[in-house]
Amino acid sequence: MPPRHPPLELDRLFSYRISVLSNRLALGASRLYGRRFGLVLREWRVLALLGQFAPMSARDIIERSALDKASVSRAVASLAERSLVRTRREGKKIYYSVGDARALAVLGTLYSLYCPIPAAGRREKKS
Repeated sequence: MPPRHPPLELDRLFSYRISVLSNRLALGASRLYGRRFGLVLREWRVLALLGQFAPMSARDIIERSALDKASVSRAVASLAERSLVRTRREGKKIYYSVGDARALAVLGTLYSLYCPIPAAGRREKKS
């Protein structure tokens, strides 16, 4: 008979707690993106990456986003259908970039609302 081990207490594992926190934050953010901009979380992630690193191939997006291939494919297809992303073919590879000024405006708004994190080590001035 194999030795009995005490039950695993997931709530005490740091990696589990970080995963749960990340999922809760992502869910809350995706609700905001959805209501305000009609974007699901995977679309926002792809659009944000393209806003910073375009042009990118699907493989580039997968590597930077930690999204699976199917999620990236659905996201770029949906964004391209709405002209928020444009495609460019080079041989067998397809590269994606931000589609138009409307997409850049969405990115700018999202960054200003949800990413106002001051640079590390710099304190904000008190008035």
